[in-house]
Amino acid sequence: MQIDWTINLSHLLTIAFALAGGIAAWITLRWRVAALEAINARHERALEAQHNSTSMAIAAMQGSLKIIQDRIEDVRAKSAHELAEFKLDVAKHYAGYAALRDMEARLVKAIDELGERLEKLSEDRSRSRG
Repeated sequence: MQIDWTINLSHLLTIAFALAGGIAAWITLRWRVAALEAINARHERALEAQHNSTSMAIAAMQGSLKIIQDRIEDVRAKSAHELAEFKLDVAKHYAGYAALRDMEARLVKAIDELGERLEKLSEDRSRSRG
């Protein structure tokens, strides 16, 4: 087997087209990579903007939650204070169980004494008539 090293026009054209095709493929590839890098950069900026807006929304929500927590604490403290005042008022103005039992005993004794007096008065009247 023998190799022919002669260069003719067909060989030159084949080499030229192969070289031109390779250069065209490389340029096309570079153009597509540049386009994808530009798209990627736009997406990164959009994601960063979305992240910033989300961060601001979260900060606003945390501020709102803090205001709500403070309001809840104020209402709880006010309710606790009002309950303490009510308990004090009840302790001052309402009779206790022992005081009620004592008053009941005095009322029963007074009613019994009144009944005895009425019976005595009734007996005295019937003696004076008879």
